[in-house]
Amino acid sequence: MTARATLKKLLKLNRIISVRLALHDSVPHALRHYRVHDGRVTFTVPGEFELDLSVAEVSTTSQFFFVDIRFLFSPSSPIPEGRILNELDAKINETLRNDSLMGCFNFLHGLVLTNKINILFRQAADLARGLWADALRIELLHRTLVVQYWPQRAGPKSWLEIGVNSGHRSSKSSNLMSGISHLGFRWMREGQLTISDAIKLDTDDLSMERILRSVVALHTSHLLSAAFTALKKHLLFAKHTLSLQALLSSTEPGDCHLDVQLTTSRSVRVSIEPMSGSIILCVTPNVPERLDTDRTVHKSSIEEILTRVARLRCATAVEEIESGTKALGLETVSQRVLGLDPRKLFPPGVMRSAFFFHQLWNRQWVAAATSSMDG
Repeated sequence: MTARATLKKLLKLNRIISVRLALHDSVPHALRHYRVHDGRVTFTVPGEFELDLSVAEVSTTSQFFFVDIRFLFSPSSPIPEGRILNELDAKINETLRNDSLMGCFNFLHGLVLTNKINILFRQAADLARGLWADALRIELLHRTLVVQYWPQRAGPKSWLEIGVNSGHRSSKSSNLMSGISHLGFRWMREGQLTISDAIKLDTDDLSMERILRSVVALHTSHLLSAAFTALKKHLLFAKHTLSLQALLSSTEPGDCHLDVQLTTSRSVRVSIEPMSGSIILCVTPNVPERLDTDRTVHKSSIEEILTRVARLRCATAVEEIESGTKALGLETVSQRVLGLDPRKLFPPGVMRSAFFFHQLWNRQWVAAATSSMDG
């Protein structure tokens, strides 16, 4: 066939296809974006696929035939030639023959959703074998991917679910018409379903690590924000005697931390290790770890932060008092030697106390210093 004859044939096919789509065939709303060219029609479904179809007969009742398909999301790869492509070709043509364009879209749409979940599953498995080793629990249940993070932490567990949902999409999601199945996302934070608009499931550019880091960053921000609110109620921070600052992020857990001033010269930075969920306290200047060794694994994360910060704050304050009183000739006296019980002497909020004696004093006199979150 000459070039002129080929061009004439393609132009004729273009006219046939255009007339059919405009006057005879029922084009689904999801396939409303199309262009006719080179003897074929290319349907474009944003974020999913481009589908090329053509016809073999002039009749308006003849079926469309599969020509080619290209995926419009990443990471994705072309369908390899051979058995897989041949089976897909046969399946699409059978669907077009029996269920027309709507059936073809439903088949390919379901294929894309399943493919995306499998891609996210493989990415999660790669993370679990690499950087996030021993930090993730992964399960694929039919077409639902479940990824549990911070599995070693005591208490209620946290996980995210990505699966195929049917029904109506929210009005914010306009890339597909309402009523069509789509990828859905659920976040269970410490056993509670949590709704967060800050978590964006990008179905065009699939990245399990980006999704996971965003979830962990939001969880970390929630814990530190709750701790900030609770600490702010204490007089030392409410009256700005000591400073309290929080830096939060919705995308990067490493950027989240809580800075707490312990005394006039010392402060602690509270952060959460992204992969294990362990609470980390970094004191400057350094305070011996023995001051923060009493940790209760049964506490919630927020309670653990508050307890550890309070104990560290009070122990550090008393330590500075003990260091400063030496220059005044005061000597520390054990409460056991004095036979005193601080719990009966001081208010319940007092967490640390120290007793002092001076050589020039009468033996009946001692000085006491106390430390709490209020003064």
